[in-house]
Amino acid sequence: MTDTNGPSATGANSSRITMGVVALAAATAATLGTVALTGSGDDGPASAQEEGETGDDIRTIRVSGEATVDVTPDVATVTLGAQHTAPSAKKALDTVSARTSATIDLLKGAGITEADIQTSNLSVSPNYVDDGTIDGFQASNTLSVRTKDIDGLGDLLDEVSGATGDQFRLDGISFSFDDPDAVLEDARAEAVANAREKAGQYIANEDVEIGEIRTIAEQGAGSPPVPYEMEAADSAGSVPIEAGSQELSVDVTVVFELT
Repeated sequence: MTDTNGPSATGANSSRITMGVVALAAATAATLGTVALTGSGDDGPASAQEEGETGDDIRTIRVSGEATVDVTPDVATVTLGAQHTAPSAKKALDTVSARTSATIDLLKGAGITEADIQTSNLSVSPNYVDDGTIDGFQASNTLSVRTKDIDGLGDLLDEVSGATGDQFRLDGISFSFDDPDAVLEDARAEAVANAREKAGQYIANEDVEIGEIRTIAEQGAGSPPVPYEMEAADSAGSVPIEAGSQELSVDVTVVFELT
């Protein structure tokens, strides 16, 4: 009878185990093939890889692109209102309410819709004197008004201040865009073109060409509304207002195929 637990049997089993481990390692290495062509990885300005681990052998490169455009705002948002001080809270609030109603009627008469007029703040607070006693109450009502008629805004504010009286409040103005996507259309196209140009520079010494776009991600676009410091109106004319221009930027990350 042959002893299956002898030295020769043990050696044979060990050889088979060793060969199995080698074969498994070779198969694993063949499956996980990744090639970096440029950059220092996913966190760099550009990276490329052969995605063999997903079964997709298309090689890609990921590049960031940016573009900036100067555009003129077409929407103004004004914060205005009225305030009044009176011996009682009710008297102060009644007076402010009457002046605010007159302001709203004037705005609507100028063509501003109800949807573009919003109450942004309404308050009544006591006035304290040095000894801690209350010396009347102050009420205020603030409106946020949106208009596309920037050219006529100065005349409109002049009319509102005349209707509201000495208690007229003008807290500020900011400019924005009615259709931001339309404004950014050219900038987005330029950003993608910038990414394609960069990708070509990164692979200049490689035997590949830039192919179709696989994915595009935008990292935020545009700029916040720009505040404008109002100048005081004089008796000779309306409040001077200039919209100026704004610089809008677009940043994208684009993945291109390499062919």
